[in-house]
Amino acid sequence: MEGVKEYHCTVCSEVKTEFLPRLPAGTDINQKGSDGTALGEGASEAAAEKAITEMKSDSDPAGSKFNMLQLRSVKQAKKSITVTWKKVKNTKKYLLYGNASGKKNKMKKIATISAGKKSYVVKKIAGEKVKKGIYYKYLMVAIDENGDVISTSKVH
Repeated sequence: MEGVKEYHCTVCSEVKTEFLPRLPAGTDINQKGSDGTALGEGASEAAAEKAITEMKSDSDPAGSKFNMLQLRSVKQAKKSITVTWKKVKNTKKYLLYGNASGKKNKMKKIATISAGKKSYVVKKIAGEKVKKGIYYKYLMVAIDENGDVISTSKVH
């Protein structure tokens, strides 16, 4: 979004105007989606990331939907977990977030995944190796070429 900044001199009352450049697509942390949430369709990537990394519970955040991405873990090995999802039309990239289950473990960005993929093998979360016997939570966001949210999965 473009902006204008004005400076007012308190001595001579002169006004200086500065034009601010448009922010790159997806960087406005206040850009909400069409449903009024930071994770709804049309929200900015930055707004979605802020909302996800600040989540205070493991419950599904407002604006998330299961039907489009259908994120799920399909294979748990000793040192990795494979997650899959349905491809979403017009997606440029997918953002995968996750962490161990529990309120104290906030979501961390795991990976940025290209649009052609529909699965990912998680080996580390927040710098820690995935361990057998620990329950993990995941959330995914599909982003379009403008840096806006197309869809956000439910927490899985």
